[in-house]
Amino acid sequence: MLVGSVLGQCCFRKPLLHCLVAGSLICFGDAAVKAAVIITAVESGSNVIFSYTGQLDLTGLSGPGFLDFSFLGSGIAPSAGSFISGGIYDTYQYSGAFIPFGSGGTTLFGSFSGDGHIAIVNTSESQEIWVPPGYVSGAPLSGSVTFAGDFNSLGLTPGSYITALPSDTITMNIGAAPVPAPLPLLGLGAATAFSRQLKRRIALRRKREVGGGAG
Repeated sequence: MLVGSVLGQCCFRKPLLHCLVAGSLICFGDAAVKAAVIITAVESGSNVIFSYTGQLDLTGLSGPGFLDFSFLGSGIAPSAGSFISGGIYDTYQYSGAFIPFGSGGTTLFGSFSGDGHIAIVNTSESQEIWVPPGYVSGAPLSGSVTFAGDFNSLGLTPGSYITALPSDTITMNIGAAPVPAPLPLLGLGAATAFSRQLKRRIALRRKREVGGGAG
């Protein structure tokens, strides 16, 4: 209702192009607030690249503990719903379970880049989220992890897998993330209206110019 109300007021008071921009900012802003952490895996040449971005609210999780996992190597275990980007961590226990995102076993990654490690780990004893030491809820996390192979060889099943935490979510997208329906619909409708308005203005201007010339 808030989006519709603000957009409606805008369209009564400002040109349509301004409304389109304002509406887009409202929608993207709302999506950003709810983004949490999104991990997306895509095939690129002979590799699979997992990229993640977002932030976490750790409220409701037990912790922190401490773990130096960097010396063991890191990677994915799709059948266990586990993803580890490497590094040194504060660990938080989670009472649920992360959803498997394929049938593959453990595969170590080839390289990492980014400014904040993260891990989601299912073990026989506990389910944990690992974040950088001293991590504060809401701080940005981002990184990219590269594996040799493709979805099939790594045992990854395309789809979107969402884990609901006590105060947040972690989404694992295997394959391109789906585009939310309201955004393309808003863009198409507004763009069509803008195009019609522009054509009317051009036709009116030409009519005035022809009328002025005739006089």
